Amino acid sequence: MFAGIAPSSFVRTLGAAAVGLALVTAPSLGAQQLPGQEMPPEMQAMIQEYQETEARLQELRQEAIDQNEELQSAYVAVGDMIEDAMREVEPELDQVIERLQAMQVEAQQAQQSQDMERLQALMGEAEGLQNRWQAAQAGALERDDVREAVESFEEDLMQGMVDIDPEAEEMQERLEELAERLNSMMPTM
Repeated sequence: MFAGIAPSSFVRTLGAAAVGLALVTAPSLGAQQLPGQEMPPEMQAMIQEYQETEARLQELRQEAIDQNEELQSAYVAVGDMIEDAMREVEPELDQVIERLQAMQVEAQQAQQSQDMERLQALMGEAEGLQNRWQAAQAGALERDDVREAVESFEEDLMQGMVDIDPEAEEMQERLEELAERLNSMMPTM
C-alpha cells in the first residue's frame, strides 16, 4: 500500500517527532527494561545496514524531488490529499501532531534529569497518539483516490530515483527485506 514514502512535509514532521521521541527515550527505557541483555551482532549489523540503506534512499528521494518540478508538484498535491483525508478520519489531528512535537522536548528534559518515570509516561502517551495518527493515515489510504494518487507518485518517484542511481529499486527491496527480518527478530512484549 504505502511503501514507507510520506509525500507530505506534514506527515514527515509528525514522523520525525515520533521517531525523535522514540530515539530520545528508547536507549534509557531499553536499558531499564532489559538489564544485562545485549543485541546479537547479527541484529546490530542488520540495523546498521537498514539505517544506511534508508539514509541513502532518503537522499535519493529528496534529490529526485529537488530535480524534477513535476515530482515537486505531485509531492505537494499528494501530501495535501493525504492530509485532508487524514483530517476527515481524525478531526483532532492537528492537536495530535502538536502534542507529539511538544513531547519531544519534554522527553529530552526528562532524559536529562534522568526521570525514568516521566519517560515511560511519555512513551505510553506517544504510543497512543501515534496509534491515532496511524489509524488516520490508514483510513486516508483506504480511499481509492488517495491510494491511486500515492501509488502513482511512488512509481514516478522511484523512476526519478532510478534515473539518479540505477540501484535504487534493489536498495528499496533490500530495505523491505531487512525490515521483515528485523521485525521477526524483535521480542514481543
